[in-house]
Amino acid sequence: MRLLGALLCCVITGTGCVQGTEPEPISYATIEVSSGALPAVDPDRVYKYRFASVNADSVLRVLWHAGAPLVEAWLPLEDLCADPVGPRFTVILSRPEPDVERFDFVPGSGIRACTIKVRWFVIAS
Repeated sequence: MRLLGALLCCVITGTGCVQGTEPEPISYATIEVSSGALPAVDPDRVYKYRFASVNADSVLRVLWHAGAPLVEAWLPLEDLCADPVGPRFTVILSRPEPDVERFDFVPGSGIRACTIKVRWFVIAS
């Protein structure tokens, strides 16, 4: 009876009955560096987070599982600017991907000239 219920649920919801495979977990290394140590990248592949507060690990996992072509990310740790906007978490992709905007990212870098220290996430997977 339980099998019949599961099959009926699959048919009604249209989800199918084949179990999906879990995506590969994201793997990355981190290092704290001065902002001047960050590499120059193509600005078309750089996106900054809209919000000042971020759980970098969580956001990276969500982007990774959504298929974003992550290469690295930068989390500002120290910043000397006094403007209200502040620095922003930034991701670098292997190619331009406007779809990351649905995850609250906009084109551009959140690392500024007055950002002193950055946590650099290098994606290994």
